Amino acid sequence: MRDPRDNPETAPAKLVLITNGSLIDRPRVQDGLAKMAALNGEVWFKFDSATASGMRSINQTRISPEKQFERLAVAAQLCPTWLQTCVFAFDGAPPSEAEQAAYLAAVTRTRQQQIPVQGVLLYGLARPSMRPQASRLSALPAAWLEAFAEQIRAAGLPVKVSP
Repeated sequence: MRDPRDNPETAPAKLVLITNGSLIDRPRVQDGLAKMAALNGEVWFKFDSATASGMRSINQTRISPEKQFERLAVAAQLCPTWLQTCVFAFDGAPPSEAEQAAYLAAVTRTRQQQIPVQGVLLYGLARPSMRPQASRLSALPAAWLEAFAEQIRAAGLPVKVSP
């Protein structure tokens, strides 16, 4: 007999929490993540940069990369978790070599510390940004995204690319 979950028409809806991780330190949130895991849910953890300057610029946060990494570890221990990463060009240039290296180092660190991250959801700009600097942002070529995805895979995580 076939499992009804194999048929998209009869499979239960997938519960996905998209989060920046800001409340993951709270016990009630952690309890909720554990319940989500029991219901076959997953977390998409916003992780666009692994540097303080990148996080400030992209996500308007002053949280330290170390604290964000700690929150990621908590989420991934409680519920299947994907890194949700948006990359784009700023003034026509892709993320700097330093930004890319920091991101790849964070991916490597998840593997070294055995943080059970499922992989990376890597995507580009799909619509115009509503941010004040929107005129300076643009989509990166699909080939650039694929090349970066290959580097992430080489660092140890699966990647799903959505240009």
